[in-house]
Amino acid sequence: MATSHKDSQSSPHLKSALAEFLQAYPAFQATSYIDDFREREFSCLDEQRHIYLDYTGGGLYADFQILEHTDILRNRVFSNPHSTEPTSEAATELIERARSYILDYFNASPDEYVTIFTSNATGAIKLVGEGYPFRPGDHYVLTFDNHKSVNRIREVALEECTLNYLGLPAVAIGLKHIESVGIDSIHQRVENLTGGLIDNLVWMRHDNGTPLVSIFGPTDLDICGGTVTVNCYDVNGKLIDHRQIEHFANEANISLSTGCFCNPGEAEAAHGLTREDMDKTFAGDERMTFEQLNDIIERTDGKSVGAVRISLSIASNFEDVHRFLAFARQLLNKVAGELPARWTR
Repeated sequence: MATSHKDSQSSPHLKSALAEFLQAYPAFQATSYIDDFREREFSCLDEQRHIYLDYTGGGLYADFQILEHTDILRNRVFSNPHSTEPTSEAATELIERARSYILDYFNASPDEYVTIFTSNATGAIKLVGEGYPFRPGDHYVLTFDNHKSVNRIREVALEECTLNYLGLPAVAIGLKHIESVGIDSIHQRVENLTGGLIDNLVWMRHDNGTPLVSIFGPTDLDICGGTVTVNCYDVNGKLIDHRQIEHFANEANISLSTGCFCNPGEAEAAHGLTREDMDKTFAGDERMTFEQLNDIIERTDGKSVGAVRISLSIASNFEDVHRFLAFARQLLNKVAGELPARWTR
Protein backbone atom coordinates (compact mmCIF):
# COMPACT_ATOMS: atom_id res chain seq x y z
CA MET A 1 0.00 0.00 0.00
CA ALA A 2 1.27 3.49 -0.84
CA THR A 3 2.92 5.87 1.60
CA SER A 4 -0.02 8.07 2.53
CA HIS A 5 -2.08 4.94 3.08
CA LYS A 6 0.64 3.51 5.32
CA ASP A 7 0.78 6.72 7.28
CA SER A 8 -2.94 6.56 7.80
CA GLN A 9 -2.50 3.37 9.80
CA SER A 10 -0.61 5.29 12.49
CA SER A 11 -3.29 7.96 12.85
CA PRO A 12 -6.90 6.83 13.39
CA HIS A 13 -8.20 10.29 12.50
CA LEU A 14 -6.16 10.42 9.30
CA LYS A 15 -7.25 6.87 8.45
CA SER A 16 -10.94 7.67 8.83
CA ALA A 17 -10.54 10.93 6.90
CA LEU A 18 -8.81 9.07 4.06
CA ALA A 19 -11.58 6.45 3.97
CA GLU A 20 -14.21 9.18 3.75
CA PHE A 21 -12.24 10.96 1.04
CA LEU A 22 -11.88 7.77 -1.04
CA GLN A 23 -15.60 7.18 -0.77
CA ALA A 24 -16.21 10.61 -2.31
CA TYR A 25 -13.33 10.35 -4.81
CA PRO A 26 -12.75 6.65 -5.58
CA ALA A 27 -10.67 7.41 -8.68
CA PHE A 28 -7.93 8.76 -6.39
CA GLN A 29 -7.04 5.16 -5.48
CA ALA A 30 -5.67 4.62 -8.99
CA THR A 31 -3.05 7.34 -8.39
CA SER A 32 -1.67 5.75 -5.23
CA TYR A 33 1.61 4.91 -7.02
CA ILE A 34 2.35 8.65 -6.97
CA ASP A 35 2.54 8.38 -3.16
CA ASP A 36 5.55 6.11 -3.62
CA PHE A 37 6.96 8.58 -6.13
CA ARG A 38 6.48 11.38 -3.58
CA GLU A 39 8.25 9.38 -0.88
CA ARG A 40 11.17 8.55 -3.17
CA GLU A 41 11.67 11.80 -5.10
CA PHE A 42 10.44 14.44 -2.65
CA SER A 43 11.60 12.85 0.59
CA CYS A 44 12.70 16.18 2.04
CA LEU A 45 9.05 17.22 2.41
CA ASP A 46 8.24 14.33 4.73
CA GLU A 47 11.59 14.43 6.49
CA GLN A 48 11.01 18.09 7.37
CA ARG A 49 7.27 17.63 7.95
CA HIS A 50 6.75 20.43 5.45
CA ILE A 51 3.41 21.07 3.75
CA TYR A 52 4.09 22.72 0.40
CA LEU A 53 0.97 24.34 -1.08
CA ASP A 54 2.39 26.99 -3.42
CA TYR A 55 2.82 25.17 -6.73
CA THR A 56 1.26 28.09 -8.59
CA GLY A 57 4.09 30.22 -7.27
CA GLY A 58 6.83 27.68 -8.01
CA GLY A 59 7.14 23.99 -8.76
CA LEU A 60 9.33 21.60 -6.81
CA TYR A 61 12.11 19.51 -8.33
CA ALA A 62 12.42 15.77 -7.87
CA ASP A 63 15.66 14.20 -6.68
CA PHE A 64 16.22 12.43 -10.00
CA GLN A 65 15.95 15.76 -11.85
CA ILE A 66 18.85 17.11 -9.83
CA LEU A 67 20.92 13.97 -10.43
CA GLU A 68 20.27 13.87 -14.18
CA HIS A 69 21.02 17.57 -14.62
CA THR A 70 24.17 17.32 -12.53
CA ASP A 71 25.28 14.30 -14.54
CA ILE A 72 25.02 16.31 -17.78
CA LEU A 73 27.12 19.16 -16.39
CA ARG A 74 29.68 16.85 -14.79
CA ASN A 75 30.37 14.76 -17.87
CA ARG A 76 30.53 17.44 -20.56
CA VAL A 77 32.00 20.92 -20.98
CA PHE A 78 29.77 23.79 -22.13
CA SER A 79 30.39 27.46 -22.89
CA ASN A 80 28.65 30.47 -24.41
CA PRO A 81 26.73 29.20 -27.48
CA HIS A 82 27.56 32.30 -29.56
CA SER A 83 30.59 30.62 -31.15
CA THR A 84 31.67 27.55 -33.13
CA GLU A 85 34.20 26.11 -30.70
CA PRO A 86 33.43 22.55 -29.44
CA THR A 87 32.12 23.65 -26.06
CA SER A 88 29.89 26.28 -27.68
CA GLU A 89 28.51 23.78 -30.16
CA ALA A 90 27.81 21.41 -27.27
CA ALA A 91 25.79 24.18 -25.55
CA THR A 92 23.95 24.94 -28.81
CA GLU A 93 23.05 21.26 -29.08
CA LEU A 94 21.51 21.38 -25.57
CA ILE A 95 19.49 24.48 -26.41
CA GLU A 96 18.14 23.07 -29.68
CA ARG A 97 17.31 19.78 -27.98
CA ALA A 98 15.28 21.67 -25.40
CA ARG A 99 13.44 23.62 -28.10
CA SER A 100 12.63 20.41 -29.95
CA TYR A 101 11.47 18.58 -26.83
CA ILE A 102 9.03 21.36 -25.99
CA LEU A 103 7.49 21.23 -29.47
CA ASP A 104 7.22 17.44 -29.29
CA TYR A 105 5.63 17.56 -25.85
CA PHE A 106 2.90 19.92 -27.01
CA ASN A 107 2.46 18.19 -30.39
CA ALA A 108 3.45 21.46 -32.08
CA SER A 109 4.78 21.10 -35.62
CA PRO A 110 8.13 22.85 -36.20
CA ASP A 111 6.66 23.91 -39.56
CA GLU A 112 4.21 26.14 -37.69
CA TYR A 113 5.82 26.88 -34.33
CA VAL A 114 9.15 27.95 -32.90
CA THR A 115 10.33 27.80 -29.30
CA ILE A 116 11.70 31.08 -27.95
CA PHE A 117 13.25 31.25 -24.50
CA THR A 118 12.66 34.37 -22.43
CA SER A 119 13.61 35.24 -18.88
CA ASN A 120 10.00 35.12 -17.65
CA ALA A 121 6.35 35.61 -18.61
CA THR A 122 6.85 39.37 -18.86
CA GLY A 123 9.55 38.89 -21.48
CA ALA A 124 7.36 36.47 -23.45
CA ILE A 125 4.36 38.79 -23.46
CA LYS A 126 6.54 41.69 -24.54
CA LEU A 127 7.53 39.69 -27.62
CA VAL A 128 3.87 39.32 -28.54
CA GLY A 129 3.34 43.06 -28.23
CA GLU A 130 6.51 43.79 -30.13
CA GLY A 131 5.50 41.53 -33.01
CA TYR A 132 1.96 42.91 -33.33
CA PRO A 133 1.53 45.05 -36.48
CA PHE A 134 0.75 48.35 -34.77
CA ARG A 135 0.23 51.30 -37.12
CA PRO A 136 0.13 55.05 -36.50
CA GLY A 137 -3.11 55.97 -34.77
CA ASP A 138 -3.68 52.50 -33.28
CA HIS A 139 -4.55 52.21 -29.58
CA TYR A 140 -3.29 49.70 -27.05
CA VAL A 141 -6.17 48.96 -24.67
CA LEU A 142 -5.85 46.98 -21.46
CA THR A 143 -8.67 45.41 -19.50
CA PHE A 144 -9.04 46.34 -15.84
CA ASP A 145 -8.06 42.82 -14.75
CA ASN A 146 -4.51 41.99 -15.88
CA HIS A 147 -1.41 40.27 -14.65
CA LYS A 148 1.34 42.83 -14.16
CA SER A 149 3.36 41.28 -17.00
CA VAL A 150 0.59 42.30 -19.43
CA ASN A 151 0.73 45.84 -18.07
CA ARG A 152 4.42 45.95 -19.05
CA ILE A 153 3.91 44.89 -22.65
CA ARG A 154 5.02 48.32 -23.87
CA GLU A 155 8.62 47.45 -23.04
CA VAL A 156 10.94 45.70 -25.46
CA ALA A 157 12.25 42.12 -25.25
CA LEU A 158 14.13 39.86 -27.64
CA GLU A 159 16.02 36.58 -27.36
CA GLU A 160 19.21 38.49 -28.11
CA CYS A 161 21.24 37.96 -24.97
CA THR A 162 23.13 34.85 -23.89
CA LEU A 163 20.66 32.18 -22.87
CA ASN A 164 20.97 30.29 -19.61
CA TYR A 165 22.53 27.41 -21.50
CA LEU A 166 23.55 25.53 -18.36
CA GLY A 167 19.99 25.66 -16.99
CA LEU A 168 18.08 24.79 -20.16
CA PRO A 169 18.72 21.01 -19.93
CA ALA A 170 16.32 21.13 -16.98
CA VAL A 171 13.46 21.88 -19.39
CA ALA A 172 13.59 18.52 -21.15
CA ILE A 173 14.34 16.72 -17.88
CA GLY A 174 11.28 18.32 -16.29
CA LEU A 175 8.98 17.36 -19.15
CA LYS A 176 10.29 13.80 -19.02
CA HIS A 177 9.57 13.90 -15.30
CA ILE A 178 5.91 14.70 -16.00
CA GLU A 179 5.68 12.04 -18.71
CA SER A 180 7.15 9.39 -16.43
CA VAL A 181 4.42 9.95 -13.86
CA GLY A 182 1.61 10.45 -16.38
CA ILE A 183 -0.16 13.74 -16.97
CA ASP A 184 -3.61 12.12 -16.79
CA SER A 185 -2.86 10.60 -13.40
CA ILE A 186 -1.47 13.91 -12.15
CA HIS A 187 -4.64 15.63 -13.33
CA GLN A 188 -6.86 13.05 -11.65
CA ARG A 189 -4.93 13.30 -8.40
CA VAL A 190 -4.87 17.09 -8.25
CA GLU A 191 -8.55 17.31 -9.19
CA ASN A 192 -9.53 14.89 -6.42
CA LEU A 193 -7.36 16.56 -3.77
CA THR A 194 -8.72 19.97 -4.78
CA GLY A 195 -12.25 18.63 -4.52
CA GLY A 196 -11.62 17.31 -1.02
CA LEU A 197 -10.05 20.61 -0.01
CA ILE A 198 -12.98 22.68 -1.31
CA ASP A 199 -15.58 20.31 0.17
CA ASN A 200 -14.14 20.75 3.64
CA LEU A 201 -13.50 24.48 3.42
CA VAL A 202 -17.06 25.19 2.29
CA TRP A 203 -18.47 23.37 5.33
CA MET A 204 -16.18 24.97 7.91
CA ARG A 205 -18.32 27.24 10.09
CA HIS A 206 -17.98 28.86 13.47
CA ASP A 207 -20.38 27.67 16.17
CA ASN A 208 -22.68 30.60 15.42
CA GLY A 209 -22.99 29.48 11.79
CA THR A 210 -20.70 32.13 10.28
CA PRO A 211 -18.58 30.67 7.41
CA LEU A 212 -14.86 30.50 8.09
CA VAL A 213 -13.85 31.07 4.48
CA SER A 214 -15.01 32.76 1.32
CA ILE A 215 -13.75 31.10 -1.86
CA PHE A 216 -12.95 33.26 -4.87
CA GLY A 217 -13.81 31.91 -8.29
CA PRO A 218 -15.53 28.68 -9.30
CA THR A 219 -15.70 25.58 -7.14
CA ASP A 220 -16.70 23.32 -10.05
CA LEU A 221 -13.79 20.92 -10.50
CA ASP A 222 -14.24 20.92 -14.28
CA ILE A 223 -13.09 24.54 -14.47
CA CYS A 224 -11.36 25.54 -11.22
CA GLY A 225 -8.00 23.73 -11.56
CA GLY A 226 -5.69 22.96 -8.65
CA THR A 227 -5.59 26.47 -7.17
CA VAL A 228 -7.98 27.59 -4.43
CA THR A 229 -8.00 31.23 -3.32
CA VAL A 230 -9.79 32.20 -0.12
CA ASN A 231 -10.15 34.77 2.60
CA CYS A 232 -10.80 33.80 6.21
CA TYR A 233 -13.26 35.42 8.60
CA ASP A 234 -13.49 35.31 12.37
CA VAL A 235 -16.48 34.31 14.49
CA ASN A 236 -17.94 37.81 14.10
CA GLY A 237 -17.61 37.78 10.32
CA LYS A 238 -14.61 40.12 10.36
CA LEU A 239 -11.87 39.57 7.79
CA ILE A 240 -8.69 37.97 9.16
CA ASP A 241 -5.75 39.73 7.54
CA HIS A 242 -4.12 37.44 4.96
CA ARG A 243 -0.74 38.42 6.40
CA GLN A 244 -1.77 36.92 9.72
CA ILE A 245 -2.75 33.70 7.98
CA GLU A 246 0.65 33.58 6.29
CA HIS A 247 2.38 34.16 9.63
CA PHE A 248 0.42 31.32 11.25
CA ALA A 249 1.09 29.06 8.26
CA ASN A 250 4.80 29.75 8.60
CA GLU A 251 4.58 28.75 12.26
CA ALA A 252 2.91 25.49 11.20
CA ASN A 253 5.58 24.79 8.54
CA ILE A 254 3.11 25.35 5.70
CA SER A 255 4.16 27.13 2.50
CA LEU A 256 1.30 28.96 0.80
CA SER A 257 0.94 32.30 -0.93
CA THR A 258 -0.83 35.50 0.11
CA GLY A 259 -1.28 38.94 -1.43
CA CYS A 260 -2.76 40.10 -4.75
CA PHE A 261 -0.78 37.55 -6.83
CA CYS A 262 0.63 40.05 -9.33
CA ASN A 263 -2.85 41.15 -10.44
CA PRO A 264 -3.94 44.28 -8.58
CA GLY A 265 -6.94 44.89 -10.85
CA GLU A 266 -8.35 41.42 -10.20
CA ALA A 267 -7.81 41.85 -6.46
CA GLU A 268 -9.69 45.14 -6.44
CA ALA A 269 -12.61 43.61 -8.34
CA ALA A 270 -12.72 40.43 -6.24
CA HIS A 271 -12.80 42.39 -2.98
CA GLY A 272 -15.44 44.83 -4.18
CA LEU A 273 -13.16 47.85 -4.10
CA THR A 274 -14.80 50.71 -5.94
CA ARG A 275 -13.35 53.65 -7.82
CA GLU A 276 -14.24 55.77 -4.79
CA ASP A 277 -12.33 53.41 -2.49
CA MET A 278 -9.22 53.67 -4.62
CA ASP A 279 -9.53 57.45 -5.05
CA LYS A 280 -9.59 57.87 -1.28
CA THR A 281 -6.63 55.58 -0.88
CA PHE A 282 -4.49 57.42 -3.41
CA ALA A 283 -5.63 60.91 -2.44
CA GLY A 284 -2.11 61.88 -1.40
CA ASP A 285 0.90 62.44 -3.63
CA GLU A 286 3.27 60.04 -1.88
CA ARG A 287 4.00 56.61 -3.33
CA MET A 288 3.23 53.63 -1.12
CA THR A 289 4.13 49.97 -0.81
CA PHE A 290 1.62 47.17 -1.19
CA GLU A 291 1.70 46.72 2.59
CA GLN A 292 0.83 50.39 3.13
CA LEU A 293 -1.95 50.17 0.55
CA ASN A 294 -3.45 47.14 2.27
CA ASP A 295 -3.25 48.82 5.69
CA ILE A 296 -5.04 51.96 4.49
CA ILE A 297 -7.86 50.06 2.76
CA GLU A 298 -8.34 47.73 5.70
CA ARG A 299 -8.37 50.59 8.19
CA THR A 300 -10.65 52.80 6.10
CA ASP A 301 -13.15 50.39 4.57
CA GLY A 302 -12.61 47.10 6.39
CA LYS A 303 -11.72 45.53 3.05
CA SER A 304 -8.54 44.04 1.67
CA VAL A 305 -6.55 43.78 -1.54
CA GLY A 306 -5.07 40.39 -0.61
CA ALA A 307 -6.12 36.80 -0.14
CA VAL A 308 -4.73 33.34 0.67
CA ARG A 309 -3.85 30.96 -2.19
CA ILE A 310 -3.50 27.20 -1.80
CA SER A 311 -2.27 25.28 -4.85
CA LEU A 312 -1.64 21.57 -5.42
CA SER A 313 0.41 19.62 -7.93
CA ILE A 314 2.40 16.48 -8.68
CA ALA A 315 3.97 16.01 -5.23
CA SER A 316 0.81 16.78 -3.22
CA ASN A 317 -0.71 13.96 -1.21
CA PHE A 318 -3.77 13.43 0.95
CA GLU A 319 -1.91 14.13 4.17
CA ASP A 320 -0.89 17.59 2.90
CA VAL A 321 -4.54 18.53 2.45
CA HIS A 322 -5.58 16.85 5.70
CA ARG A 323 -2.97 18.73 7.72
CA PHE A 324 -3.83 22.05 6.08
CA LEU A 325 -7.50 21.55 6.97
CA ALA A 326 -6.48 20.80 10.56
CA PHE A 327 -4.53 24.07 10.52
CA ALA A 328 -7.57 25.96 9.19
CA ARG A 329 -9.83 24.52 11.89
CA GLN A 330 -7.69 26.23 14.51
CA LEU A 331 -9.21 29.52 13.28
CA LEU A 332 -12.72 28.42 14.21
CA ASN A 333 -14.51 30.42 16.92
CA LYS A 334 -11.62 32.88 17.16
CA VAL A 335 -11.76 36.68 17.13
CA ALA A 336 -9.46 38.34 14.56
CA GLY A 337 -7.74 40.60 17.06
CA GLU A 338 -7.23 37.87 19.63
CA LEU A 339 -5.51 35.17 17.63
CA PRO A 340 -2.55 33.42 19.30
CA ALA A 341 0.99 34.58 18.69
CA ARG A 342 2.15 30.98 18.16
CA TRP A 343 0.47 28.26 16.15
CA THR A 344 0.25 24.48 16.47
CA ARG A 345 1.91 22.25 13.86
